[in-house]
Amino acid sequence: MLLKRLNAPIPFLTFVVVSIGFWVIQFRYFDLIGWNYSVCHWLFGFTFPFFLSYLSVPCGRVQMTPLTEVLKRILAVPFYTWPLALLRVAYRSTVRDLNEGLPWNPWVGASITLAFSMGNEMFVDPTMNGIPFVHAYDHFLADVLGITCFLLVTMRWVHRAREHAVSE
Repeated sequence: MLLKRLNAPIPFLTFVVVSIGFWVIQFRYFDLIGWNYSVCHWLFGFTFPFFLSYLSVPCGRVQMTPLTEVLKRILAVPFYTWPLALLRVAYRSTVRDLNEGLPWNPWVGASITLAFSMGNEMFVDPTMNGIPFVHAYDHFLADVLGITCFLLVTMRWVHRAREHAVSE
């Protein structure tokens, strides 16, 4: 799915708003982590895919430029103008991406989040914290439940976007 202009920041802003909301509640009103750590894992599973879904690359969109051509283009820019040239290139590429559409795939975000969750609960926590997976599997299940909720919310949105794209 390609997100254009106004739709492009919506998933990222959703991630930011939920994360900031969590921290405000945690530090000002109520100790959510102390009350129920599984709720924190559910929030992780629900919010992180919104951000990580931007890491998808649609097939056929990547253009491979030969390394020699890349080096020629870099060396063609005078050294003292590199900071300004970098800003110009970043601006042009951002405008181009917003016009063409930013790739965003909820399945990619869900998969990456699931991989992070598995790595944390099955390998990091037992090694670093001494918590065996059989004693903390509920954290993994909370992550999976959050990922499932994320997919339920976003699949409806993706389906609508596809119907809208077909009708145009």
